[in-house]
Amino acid sequence: MRNPKPTTDAVITGRISALAKVSLRPRRLVTRLVFVLVLVLVLVLVLVFGAIGRPAPALARSGTHGPTVSTYDPRASSIAVTFRHFTHKTGSLDHVMYTSAFSSTSGRLSSQFGVGFAYRSAAGQPTGYGASASAVTMLILPVGKRGPAGLPAVSVALYGGPAPTFLGGSLFGSFTVPFVLGLGVPLTPASWLTITPFVEFTPSVDFDARAHKDFKITEANKHKSVDELVDEAVTWDVDYQFGWRVGAMLSFHLGESAEIGILAGAANDTRVDQSQWSIGTVLLWHWDDVVAGVRPRITPKRCPPSSE
Repeated sequence: MRNPKPTTDAVITGRISALAKVSLRPRRLVTRLVFVLVLVLVLVLVLVFGAIGRPAPALARSGTHGPTVSTYDPRASSIAVTFRHFTHKTGSLDHVMYTSAFSSTSGRLSSQFGVGFAYRSAAGQPTGYGASASAVTMLILPVGKRGPAGLPAVSVALYGGPAPTFLGGSLFGSFTVPFVLGLGVPLTPASWLTITPFVEFTPSVDFDARAHKDFKITEANKHKSVDELVDEAVTWDVDYQFGWRVGAMLSFHLGESAEIGILAGAANDTRVDQSQWSIGTVLLWHWDDVVAGVRPRITPKRCPPSSE
């Protein structure tokens, strides 16, 4: 028995629904663009008004730690090299970090471990060399649907972890232990591009040791104990600070195996009289396959019954 042919009303209804789906696509695109523009506006406002603060004498600050996140893409485990340059009116700070990230089988959890080299130059102060490390756990919460490559159109990234940093020079040594608490919003308008505005809060404990260059062993103090001489020659400072960072990352996906990122933003804390503007780049390679949990499920189409 043959199936009855669709009526004219059914055909017209099907065509109208198809046209409605097509007409909704520009609206969705406009909505995404407006969302991105609002986020960019908020970012610009934070950067403009974030330079207000008070001067701080401490060399170790919560803003001196290296970059803690190499990627907001937890689809596969990866390794990355990150370079970030901070600059302000009196000097600069450079970080080179190597990061290894491990992803869960669900593609929503990423543990990122980094270690790197730090270099600081400032007018009127000795040059500083040091090292930095980080251990951050990131949770990705997809908001929009995932594309064919497994990247969600919109997601929320929550991450946190310590990022200790040491800087030392001829007359000083500084050690800061910040605990980074971050929030990012990865936006993927195309399969090859992800835009991620982010903000980080960094409460920290800071230790400074400064040597007095005018200190000398004289007849008056040579009979003192070693501990007393050290106390006269070196000033020890312990401080607690609350800093922040804000910025954005542009990630260009080269297929599923590589990624190139561009970083830009600013850093400050509650006592610094000027913002640290930063720019950097990330070279990343996914050494593992994309987890199956992020792949969109393909529903098999049912074939219509045969008319024979």
